[in-house]
Amino acid sequence: MLTGAVIVGEILVFGADPDAIPSMRAANPGLPLAIWDQTVATTSVRGHAIEGFFRTTRPHPRMPGRFLHEHVMTRPDGIGLLRLTMGNAENAENVV
Repeated sequence: MLTGAVIVGEILVFGADPDAIPSMRAANPGLPLAIWDQTVATTSVRGHAIEGFFRTTRPHPRMPGRFLHEHVMTRPDGIGLLRLTMGNAENAENVV
């Protein structure tokens, strides 16, 4: 095996292992708890401004020349943050 290469599954990957670099290690993936209070406070002050129903229009990814309309609903959840629910005629997806 070559120097600096790592086998991941059946694939030979070159480069540094991210876990070997302290600044690239993620201790807790997700939102840092240090700003959790700020997040909840800002949402309680400004969240009502974007609560509601919205529609977006974008080019359809699989049908050139056609457009896709997506419908989005934003509302506060049980812990005080905004929750997005979106979908279109082809599928529906709940986004956290």
